[in-house]
Amino acid sequence: MLSTKSVNQLIDKIVSVHLSKGVQPHELAEAAFSPNYDEIVIKKTRSGLKVSVSFFEDEDGRRTNHTMLYTYNSKKILQRVEQKVNNGNFKIQWDRTENLSHLINELSFKLSRDYTLDFINALMSTLPVELRKKCLDKSVSSAR
Repeated sequence: MLSTKSVNQLIDKIVSVHLSKGVQPHELAEAAFSPNYDEIVIKKTRSGLKVSVSFFEDEDGRRTNHTMLYTYNSKKILQRVEQKVNNGNFKIQWDRTENLSHLINELSFKLSRDYTLDFINALMSTLPVELRKKCLDKSVSSAR
């Protein structure tokens, strides 16, 4: 049987990711004063901001260039972090939607094994409104 503690820990993770705005553009801009940072570019888009941060690391006499791309929505909430090393392609390092979806799926799966749908719905009703529908939809489909 799934412990209440592990359920609460998973819910805490979901709520934490949902409520966290992530690193903010002004915090990234502070990095411009670091000697390893080459460039910081902030571009406004229709849906928010994109912040590109370029820096380098010297390791064993070799210079490795990194470019990080931070994507924000219009509410200043970090949505995605991508990284490019040297001349490679950008790779997603973190994505809010994917992260939340993974955590919700994990919670739904664990709950559906040990708890009734009524209990799951009562538990999910304690989540922030924006998350509630996503979780309830997944819980109902997992419980079937």
